[in-house]
Amino acid sequence: MTVWARDADTGVAKWVYQLTPHDEWDYDAINEMILANQEMRKVLVHFDRNGFGYTIDRTTGEPLVGKNLIPAVNWATKVDLDKAPNLWTSLGREGILDRRKW
Repeated sequence: MTVWARDADTGVAKWVYQLTPHDEWDYDAINEMILANQEMRKVLVHFDRNGFGYTIDRTTGEPLVGKNLIPAVNWATKVDLDKAPNLWTSLGREGILDRRKW
């Protein structure tokens, strides 16, 4: 499952975040994306079929929380937020995405 953020005016991708790296299991997300406004930022909260709960800054795409919520999950123990391997952001050029280095 991949979360895409697009510019509402142009349709150009702003950022992309893949919830399950190399998604070999084809985890289609059936749960809603919850949009919330915190004091300092606008966030997207999602509880995924892969057993993790995510909070992502919906303006920048920065992953803020990636927490394993189900003890039986054995494909991963944590989401490494320092490396953010699954985030790509726009360079401002239409249709071009580049991996952000955290």
